[in-house]
Amino acid sequence: MNSFQSPIEQYCRKVKKQLVCHKTTKACLVDGLRTELQDRFPNCTNYNKILSDYGYPEVIAGELQEAVELPEYHNAWKKKKITMTLITSVVILLCISLTVGYVHMLSQESVAYYKEVIVEDETYPLGSGTN
Repeated sequence: MNSFQSPIEQYCRKVKKQLVCHKTTKACLVDGLRTELQDRFPNCTNYNKILSDYGYPEVIAGELQEAVELPEYHNAWKKKKITMTLITSVVILLCISLTVGYVHMLSQESVAYYKEVIVEDETYPLGSGTN
């Protein structure tokens, strides 16, 4: 947790992460929750106090999620799914290209080409040996 944020802000941020809906709906829901928490805990400095009195952020997010209409939920879920699929695809393609590049580099370094050139010396012709 970020120690610079108030416990109410930390709690609202955790609830916000759990919500699946459009940004404006999410902001509206979290703003309402923040106002309610500030009214209920005016000078709260303990995050655990909010947890014990109000409940876990996941539970509250589930209750707030019920206020989101089904089409909006489906659209937000599709967008989130497409984003995650794209990110995963990019990471996989990056890994594959790095692997191919590394294997190509190794193959270029590990194969030694040997070229042998035979030059006939005219001073000792073949077949005219000194035997």
